[in-house]
Amino acid sequence: MKPLPENTVKRLSEYRRTMLRCLDEGKTHIYSYELADLQNITAVQVRRDIMFIGYSSQGRMGYDIRDLTKVIGRIIDPGEVMNISIVGYGNLGKAVSAYLLNRRPMLKLVAAFDIDPKKIGHTRRSLPVISPIELPDWWSRLPQPVLLAAVGARGARGLIRQQLECLGFQEGRDWWSAA
Repeated sequence: MKPLPENTVKRLSEYRRTMLRCLDEGKTHIYSYELADLQNITAVQVRRDIMFIGYSSQGRMGYDIRDLTKVIGRIIDPGEVMNISIVGYGNLGKAVSAYLLNRRPMLKLVAAFDIDPKKIGHTRRSLPVISPIELPDWWSRLPQPVLLAAVGARGARGLIRQQLECLGFQEGRDWWSAA
């Protein structure tokens, strides 16, 4: 298969997220027009994207949600498990970790980093909360590590960006901002 355009990959990710919600609601099949309505795009665009990955609907039943989400996952998910650490474990960090926890088999949440001494050394939602001072050592021990900076305060985001850059972490390669 030839490489997918970046916008197609983004839409496929959105389709999968939407279909997973539909599965949670008990729905097993979905038509392109339903998916299009939920995404605020055209059914033609949905069909084009899905045909691009070589998948077709089951005629009058629409797309099998469980099967299509697996196909999309094989195409857009990383080939190896990515070990994700959350930087900032306040409200946003907890929300991001709750969303990711046990949803994607190739994305494994392994730790949270926070500056709050009340959180450090404890386990929250099965994640150890660690001081940012330990980040370089922690990072070096993990295969396929990724950081998600999840802080809502603007000043804190800039500070985290600066500190990660000083440690040699590159935004878009080693870490991303969730806010």
